[in-house]
Amino acid sequence: MINHASQDHAKARITGRFLAFLAAAVCLVVTIRVWMIVSAQQALWPIPGAYLIEMLALSLLAALAIQPGSPLPVALPGIACGGLFAFSVLASFSVGLFYLPVALLILIAGLLFTLSTRRSLFIFLAWTAAAVVIQSGIILAAINILYPN
Repeated sequence: MINHASQDHAKARITGRFLAFLAAAVCLVVTIRVWMIVSAQQALWPIPGAYLIEMLALSLLAALAIQPGSPLPVALPGIACGGLFAFSVLASFSVGLFYLPVALLILIAGLLFTLSTRRSLFIFLAWTAAAVVIQSGIILAAINILYPN
């Protein structure tokens, strides 16, 4: 007899891995395009260049973390999702909205990974929320330090 629940979990894991790599690929394209546009208008270092590199790193780490046998912490998809969402919201008037699809793809991939591996959804969401708070604090502190009123 075929175990349908096991097959469903396997399909969810495969779909999650695909979506995570799709998110990283989209993030790479968005980052290159944003870099080209913004660098023509202003200096990119330290901000926004550091954030663009961070967004790309987060998406790549999330994709790698959900691969079979990965030595990376399973919390990375939640952390990446929270970091990308915070950046998308706080930078929404400039380049942030371009990263929102990446955050959504990582959210879906992370949820599929979490549920298909029978991990705690609460812990995934807690890491995501913690990352939103930390990323928001870092962005606001950097803006306050670099551009004091």
